[in-house]
Amino acid sequence: MNSVEAFEYLHEQFTAAVATLGGTEEPGIVNNIVQIVKECYKDRNYHSLEWHVVNIMQIIISIYEEEIGIDNAESTDIAKLILACIFHDLIYDGTRKDNEEKSANIAVDFLYMMGIEEDDAEEIRSLIMVTKNNPRDKTGEYNAAKVLGKGVDRSSGT
Repeated sequence: MNSVEAFEYLHEQFTAAVATLGGTEEPGIVNNIVQIVKECYKDRNYHSLEWHVVNIMQIIISIYEEEIGIDNAESTDIAKLILACIFHDLIYDGTRKDNEEKSANIAVDFLYMMGIEEDDAEEIRSLIMVTKNNPRDKTGEYNAAKVLGKGVDRSSGT
């Protein structure tokens, strides 16, 4: 996927996730935030919009559709995961250890600007913070699923 396609995909998923959570659909606000996100991810090798963020979003959607059976347009859980994915590496400096905290704080500020409820914004913050450590606990369970209370265990392939 090239950068134009990645940006269009990001914009589409971002807009849908915000709308699912009851946030603003005001194009000016959404477009400005998506443009800021795009700028934050530019000129990166691994932590890029085109590869890293889009790839994770596609995996999240695939897991929900195939294994949990929730359509991405109807689920608030998947909307939270999509937004956490988009914001999780907004700040990235390989020499620092506070990237996730900074990204989470910016994400929450943006989410409040878009009218996302405090509980939802804080849950997204928690999901971003999950990315700071190994994404699986000792049982092989995804920590993000625990944050959402789903208990999804992909270690056994079920």
